[in-house]
Amino acid sequence: MLSLILSCLVWATYVLSQDFAIPTSWREPTSNTSFVERALLAETVLNTISVDLNTGQNQYLFYNQNANLFSAVALLDLITHNSTNHALVSAAFRAVATAQPGFVTPIDMHYNVDPLTWGLAAIRAYHTYGDTYFLDTATTIWQNISSYQVSTANGANKIPVPKQSAIQSQCNGTTTAGAVFVIANNPTDLTSNAATTGAFMECVANV
Repeated sequence: MLSLILSCLVWATYVLSQDFAIPTSWREPTSNTSFVERALLAETVLNTISVDLNTGQNQYLFYNQNANLFSAVALLDLITHNSTNHALVSAAFRAVATAQPGFVTPIDMHYNVDPLTWGLAAIRAYHTYGDTYFLDTATTIWQNISSYQVSTANGANKIPVPKQSAIQSQCNGTTTAGAVFVIANNPTDLTSNAATTGAFMECVANV
């Protein structure tokens, strides 16, 4: 037993003595691969992913992952200064808008982050291609989700419009104003998280 205790103390000392500081060099990564090589590698990878233009999605990816896929496609075109994939991204978005309920409007009892992820993908596509269809899509999504954001007026135990339960004005000493509810049209669920609120804020900042 004594040896076990001593062993634990040694390991505890080792753990406490570790340096967990984040080096400043992380902002300046080094790579032997040129920009052109990296761009070609990204293009090669993206070209291996098939998209069903009837649904606008890859069947092996989740709904949000498909949005991230088209974000990556648009960003690749942005950094390589071309519009090679404009037609593909546009066709995929329009197919999703037709085939997927809740594309721009959250579905009852579903996650608000779903349309927000597509809104962010639309923003990146707009920045790349200058196509106002993408800007209009992102704006519509932002406007539809905005009703799920907690306003200053909702604080002090008042009831937000889409909910039936009162919300506290503060959480751990921080105002709840600005938070975005995770679930759409669930009158009693007041859950908010960084993923949903962060996606909403990024969408707002760009439209």
